[in-house]
Amino acid sequence: MPNLEKLVERLVEHQVEFVIVGGYAAMIYGVSYITFDVNVCGPLNPENLTRLHTAVADLHPYHRMTPNEIPFVLSEGPEREWKNLYLKTDFGQLDFLGSLPDVGDFAFAREHSTLMKLSFGECRLLDIPTLIHAKKNGGPPEGFARCYRIARHPRRHPITVLTRHDQSHRSRLLGLPRHRPCPRPGLLRRGARAGGHDHLESAVDRI
Repeated sequence: MPNLEKLVERLVEHQVEFVIVGGYAAMIYGVSYITFDVNVCGPLNPENLTRLHTAVADLHPYHRMTPNEIPFVLSEGPEREWKNLYLKTDFGQLDFLGSLPDVGDFAFAREHSTLMKLSFGECRLLDIPTLIHAKKNGGPPEGFARCYRIARHPRRHPITVLTRHDQSHRSRLLGLPRHRPCPRPGLLRRGARAGGHDHLESAVDRI
């Protein structure tokens, strides 16, 4: 079973340069969304590749886009120029992208990112407007409509999640106490009917 949190923790522990993009970033922001891989954007230079390889070396990484499941190893010969890495590990799938199509390279992603403090350390997430733009270009799932509403009306649509399972996972990532109750899903979806937006925001503030 994928353990994406541990996978990201490995990258942070080994000081890999990266920005989380895609569905996992949206989930941390609070979109009710299920993802089974981690997409990050980072430099694929020798130094960062070495850190990446050290971070996942004991997780049996291999290139999942190849028919023979070629192991992810760094050769001692001439350096190969990677554009993207699509890896499968014991903790789940990791897409390490050198750039985001129709968006920009790592320098652009870093410039348009937010530093987020998670339970195991700090890492960067692509900011919400850029994340929406990236997902639109890549064919966004329906769940990103909520991310779009958050960007347009941040006070009207607080960044939170809609299910107890997602709330528990996000609380663990952000290092929040787990005993705090999650608002009813209906309250988050129908805030205006439950006493207006002020009532909705006060409920979310208690999480």
